[in-house]
Amino acid sequence: MANEKASVLKLLAQEQVQVKAIFEHLGAEGKRLLEEHLAEREPLLVRRFELVTGSSEPTEEELKGYDGPRADAGKGSGAKALAPGKGLPYFWLNALCGHDTISEQITRRDRQALGYCTDVRFVKGARGMLIEFHFCENPFFDNSVLRKGIYVHTDVSGRPIDVREEATEIEWKEGQSLLVKETRRSGKQAGKKGKKGEAEPGRRRVKACPSFFRFFTPISILPGAAARGRAHDPTAFGEEDEVEEEEEEAEEGEPPGSRAHKLAMRRKEGDGKTLNLMVKQVVPRAVHLYLGGPLMGDGRGKRKSGGGGDDEDDEDDDGFEVVSGAAGGDVNALPPHAQTVLHALKVVQDGIDAACLKFKVAKYELKAEEERRRQAMAEARRKLLLRTGTDGGQYMAVPNFWMRALRALDSTVDCVQRRDERALAYLSDVRLRWDFDRPLPSADDPTRAATLELSFLPGCPYFANTLLRKRYVFRCVGGSWSRLAHESSEVLEGPQWLEGRDLTVKTGPNGKERPAATLFALFKPGALRQAFDIVGDGRAAQVEATKAEEALLNDIQSKLVVRPRPLYDAVDMDDELPEEGDDDESDEDGGDDEEDLDDADGEGDGGEGEGAAGRQAATRGSGRRARRTKPAAVGGSGGSPLFRLQNWPLLLLLAVVAVTIAFVFADQVAVVRSRFGFDKW
Repeated sequence: MANEKASVLKLLAQEQVQVKAIFEHLGAEGKRLLEEHLAEREPLLVRRFELVTGSSEPTEEELKGYDGPRADAGKGSGAKALAPGKGLPYFWLNALCGHDTISEQITRRDRQALGYCTDVRFVKGARGMLIEFHFCENPFFDNSVLRKGIYVHTDVSGRPIDVREEATEIEWKEGQSLLVKETRRSGKQAGKKGKKGEAEPGRRRVKACPSFFRFFTPISILPGAAARGRAHDPTAFGEEDEVEEEEEEAEEGEPPGSRAHKLAMRRKEGDGKTLNLMVKQVVPRAVHLYLGGPLMGDGRGKRKSGGGGDDEDDEDDDGFEVVSGAAGGDVNALPPHAQTVLHALKVVQDGIDAACLKFKVAKYELKAEEERRRQAMAEARRKLLLRTGTDGGQYMAVPNFWMRALRALDSTVDCVQRRDERALAYLSDVRLRWDFDRPLPSADDPTRAATLELSFLPGCPYFANTLLRKRYVFRCVGGSWSRLAHESSEVLEGPQWLEGRDLTVKTGPNGKERPAATLFALFKPGALRQAFDIVGDGRAAQVEATKAEEALLNDIQSKLVVRPRPLYDAVDMDDELPEEGDDDESDEDGGDDEEDLDDADGEGDGGEGEGAAGRQAATRGSGRRARRTKPAAVGGSGGSPLFRLQNWPLLLLLAVVAVTIAFVFADQVAVVRSRFGFDKW
């Protein structure tokens, strides 16, 4: 048996080479598909640029089926940013304002500058992505191109190792910076801050203001000194002098809790989301966004979403005129030439949509291939671990393999209890199967489905069935197939508990059954909070339980079913089955778990009670985590039967010493009684 176990473990270690090869192949294939897609899409994007800027007129092929008015070039709308009568004025301004999220970052003053935008391009590098905003000559800045990008160096599995950004230093023309706004201070207000309270005449001061163009300013300047930061972004740290002094003092070392660091992290997160939206939604769907744009009528105050919260600009536009190239969303209200250009742009957009759909289908097929390879590898692992004895019964070549691997996951701290171990010792396989028979996720059905399966050896003393199954449906966040959020779940096969062996309940001192925290509560409808030992029955408790389940599924997908051998090695545990008497060891951290779970229905929906209960559960989880790190093999936990057997000589010696001391003490007592005559009393 020992040789068999060592041989199987050696073969499982070689499995990592196979995993690495799978990731390398899929990564290379994914890059190839992306390069082919970008090459196919590029001519269409170039054609869109030509039509928008008016450098080329619509062809007869593009105008096939168009029955609207026509006009010769030169008799069009008279746009400011483009030559009169050419192209489609304010196309990118309206497209950007047509995106619900990005439009919230665009202020009324920003629209004037974005009216000069001629193109938004996506540039794919070997290790990152870049967005370029192209502008014609304008009164705001000298740059013809504004760039924002991120470059990521990853390891073989795709995890980021090093991340850096590329951003543009905007060369603002004098007095035209959209990052700041000049305000006039009255003499009375100025006197409040003047020396000795002397009133000063009204003066102008620079005030920070929201702006979409802050997206292009480098984030890396934020953790540095305030003086250098303001050279790029005058609003990087706010207006207060004390903030400047604080940042200058913290220049060396820059503690993570500093204001500048927090601002940088906030900016980095927000800019990353905006960059992702630009790449995946704005560039490939610009015509759709233009047609569904929120600018209505003359564009004054009728937007679907706010302009970055710039309420002050409603009262004072500082001479900036609000512009719009779309008339009330009515295509027929556009000049005849603009209508022909828009019709041609729709034809181009159809081509882009077809290319994008082709790319998505190819990526989905690649994902399906990855799933097939994962399942083939898992099946080979199952055959390697599961053996048949001479009596025809099945056994695991490596005892407790999956139980130890599960124990090593951070997400199982609060759901795998000591009392679960005897049942989990019969665990023979763990799978997470993704359903690729479903259609490609789309706007109508942006979901993916997967089934969690736990297989057990026959003869488990707790339940009769050998397979537990639970199906999950996930919502694709932002159209991404990798960013998933839990939407619903259904228990397909739960444990068929034997009489008196239900691990989801405990019998208290008063003989009453109470809910018990256990991994198997995952397969009990409506008991998700019980599975992760989360107290409370309000929405906050349910959200916490859902997040815990998502973390568990993520660990199973990315670690357990891909690299179980390193997880097995991370936990030191006996190969023998836990004793029946170990069932109640999970109560040694206070013994209140079952009472807490039983009282959960009385918590109500109040946030305070749930917060306190959550902290109590976290404390209990920390205690369990600490105990889990103690080795349970030789010399480990005193509860181990192996420990008691191997230390019997010490126990025997202690018993002999105790008996000897008792005899000596009794003899001395007899001597004292006889000397002092106590025996006569």
